[in-house]
Amino acid sequence: MLTKIKNKLIVSCQPIVNGPMDKPKIVASFAQAAIIGGAGTLRIEGIENVKTVRATTNLPIIGLVREEFPDSPVKITPLLTNIERLVDAGADIIAFDATN
Repeated sequence: MLTKIKNKLIVSCQPIVNGPMDKPKIVASFAQAAIIGGAGTLRIEGIENVKTVRATTNLPIIGLVREEFPDSPVKITPLLTNIERLVDAGADIIAFDATN
């Protein structure tokens, strides 16, 4: 996988949470526009977004879940269940927060 993404443009297709573009179909359209513009890898937040984008492309997807807990500074893919769900949704690589 690292060979596939080496020297490729990684485009993060993440709308503002609960914003007007925070819909899987819109994220998939954003991803398609990024591909047309030269993206070689996509960074996608959210299980449903990853699933929807995976259905539109075979490019590598870096998946993540952004979640906040009051007792932890970790916000990016904080739970093992997030990882399992992202893999099941079609993510090739999982982004996570490595905060202590």
